[in-house]
This record gives sequence, C-alpha cells and structure tokens, in this order.
Amino acid sequence: MPRLWTQFDVEETARWLERRSKLDVFSMALLALTPIVAVDIKLGPHISLSGLTLAPVFLVGCFGGRIVSYAYAVVAAFCEFAESYRTLPVDASTGLFIWAFVSRVITYIFMAEISSQFRDLIQQYARHARTDGLTGLSNHRDLCLQTERVIGAAKRDGRPVSAAFIDCDNFKQVNDRFGHAEGDAVLRAVAGVLKRCTRPADVVARVGGDEFALIMPATDREGGRQAIARIQAELARAMGELERDVTFSIGAATFDTPPASGESLLASIDECQYLAKKGGKDRFVYLGPPAGLEKKVA
Repeated sequence: MPRLWTQFDVEETARWLERRSKLDVFSMALLALTPIVAVDIKLGPHISLSGLTLAPVFLVGCFGGRIVSYAYAVVAAFCEFAESYRTLPVDASTGLFIWAFVSRVITYIFMAEISSQFRDLIQQYARHARTDGLTGLSNHRDLCLQTERVIGAAKRDGRPVSAAFIDCDNFKQVNDRFGHAEGDAVLRAVAGVLKRCTRPADVVARVGGDEFALIMPATDREGGRQAIARIQAELARAMGELERDVTFSIGAATFDTPPASGESLLASIDECQYLAKKGGKDRFVYLGPPAGLEKKVA
C-alpha cells in the first residue's frame, strides 16, 4: 500500500519551510494557533485543547529561530492562559494569577528551546548522513534524493537537465604506488575542481570510490558540453599540480524531456561513462544527437 506521506515529502516540506522568512513562519504558527484557541473556548472549561497549542511552538522553534520562537512562546502562553482563566477560582490571589501565567510562559519557552535544540541536532545528523566525509560533497544517498528533486522541478518548469558521471582513470595505481593518503589527496583535488566549476544549484556528489556525479538543472546540451570542457581542463591542471598520472572518463547526457525517475537518469549517464572507459579512457561520451565519442583536449 503506497504511503501518503513519504520521507521525500517530509524533506520537501522542511525545505519549503526553511525558505520562508522568520516572519512567515511566525505568521503561519499564529494561524495554526487561532483555530485551536477558538475551538477550545467553544468547548468550554470541561474539555481542554491546551496541549495542542504546543505544536505551533515546535514548528516555530524548528524553522523560526530561537528569538522568534521565544516571542511566539510568550504569545502562545498568554493565549492558553487567557483561555484557562475562567477555570481559576474567583477569589484567587494576584500571586496565583501571576504564577499561572509565568508557569505557562516557562513551559512554552522550554518547549521552544527543546525544539530549537532538536532542529540543530537533526541538521547536524542530516549533514553527516548526506555528506561524504573525505570530500565534503554529497554522498550517494543525497545524490539520489537531489536527483529526484531536480527531475520534479524540470517536469514542472519544462526545463532540460544535464548530468555527468566522472571516473578517475588509473586511480588504483596511485593508491598502490604512493599510498592511500596520496589517493585521498587526488579525490579531494577532484572535489575541489567540481566545487569551483559548478553553480550553487548544481548537485555534485562522490558516488563511491573514485566516481563522481554532477547534476545540472536547467542546462541544455551546449551548456552541459561547456561545463564538461571546463571541468576537464581544470581536472587536468589539478592532476598536473599533484604530479599524478590520473585521467578521467566522463559520461554525460542532456535530457530535454526529464526521465521518469532519478534512477533512470543516473543509469543513462553511468552507461555513457562505461562507454568512455571502454573506448580508451581519458575521454567522454555525450548522450544524445549528435552522438559520438569526444577525446579530451589537452
């Protein structure tokens, strides 16, 4: 049975909220708080929905920042106190009223702080779960998620997508002759080139071992070819500076009509990269007319 709310949906919602301003998050939380308080008042003193008012506090704490979440906590605490005011004894002392309000403020601020700490922890774990520890690039898991996101946007906007797989030729020889530390230096150099030669919107990932992937949203065939040409030149320069005999087999493709899934996109460029490797290495295959095998220009 298909799930109505997948992990991808949750992550997309979180990204959408992260793009909103703090004022937007604050306003949305107030909108969520208003019907809760209204229904609570309508139900009377015998049925309380006060616990639900903590949910918007959690929302603001996660996406609005600490200062905004503290301010909202005070507002929510006041609303909850005002709703429960009628349950206090008629002859209650001023101190009791003050304590009833202050205790709610403390509770709500505590919730705001907990949610802020929770968000910080989740972001930290998310970075580790999606980032390659050696190069700082996205890992294979994040590549798959980001590719699905890019394809979804391309289908929605009617824009092309270009992508490439990059494999380091002769990399094993570097590890065998000079050790894994030198091999790691090569991988970090490749990652540095890919970071410098790509846009913020592009997805750059280390797929595993000595393979890298590049997804370029809203990029046509000519733009993709120019990007690959620049990357080839910069990679050759970087390997020259390291004095390592490493070349690169690259499979690339442009999809004017986005493929059905990220998996099919990655499979297509992986096949192109295999053809480049099989064709003699140090070159790239670009899928789509005019097709052909292109030797790297030194």
